[in-house]
Amino acid sequence: MAFTQLGGIGGTVLGYFLGGVLSRLQDAKVFGLAATSWRTPFVLQSIALLPLICALTCASPKMVNLPAASFAIPDPERDGGLALRGDETQGQPSALGSVWRVLRTSLKGVKSLLMNRLYVITTLGMSTLYFVVTGIQFWVTEYMVVVLKFGKINVVVLSTLCFLTAPTSGIWCGGYICDQCGGYRGGQQRMAVRVATVFAGLAALQAVACVYVSDIYRFAGLLWGSLFCGAALVPVAIGMILSSVPVHHRSLSSAVSQFA
Repeated sequence: MAFTQLGGIGGTVLGYFLGGVLSRLQDAKVFGLAATSWRTPFVLQSIALLPLICALTCASPKMVNLPAASFAIPDPERDGGLALRGDETQGQPSALGSVWRVLRTSLKGVKSLLMNRLYVITTLGMSTLYFVVTGIQFWVTEYMVVVLKFGKINVVVLSTLCFLTAPTSGIWCGGYICDQCGGYRGGQQRMAVRVATVFAGLAALQAVACVYVSDIYRFAGLLWGSLFCGAALVPVAIGMILSSVPVHHRSLSSAVSQFA
């Protein structure tokens, strides 16, 4: 899970850095081939996806197909319910019956998730966190250029360092601290909630303090600290989400939390 989060963060930050650099190199030659323009980032993104597409196309079935041991333990109540619904829909076409069973099971699972207070609160908190981080990435560059009066290329480099190092180290630190405090399973969920609350409070305080400084290095330090604490909250919150729902609802809970 941590590696998945780090991969997303790394790709986002590198894309931000590349876009910032290319915006300063209008009509410059890229590797001596063509002049840069607004199309250049889209072309580079398309080229970057080609190795991944080739790797997935050439992947062997043994690597893609999961072994039986990797699947979740069947839930008797859930399996029994599916069998019963299957008997009720024997008169319908098999395709329509399968769609109806999946739809009813999904709606029942979503209703069960919405009744789980810990899951709902944690999911809303994660949604708010990503909303704030996305907003910071949108306005922080313009704020440092327009308000603090620093060069754009310097701001891009400094922002890239903050966006790359702070979340990366924060995710590892948050997971380590949560493990040292007992994890997030069983009776340790209350401690995990306290750890997540501390990280959220520190991130919010440093984000507010950013507004009241005019020095770029103090601003960058507070920004780094806010991103660090926000990233440290992520593994704790994801662990709480996964541990607060039954095993057979984990894939659905992950989908709902990503949608939120």
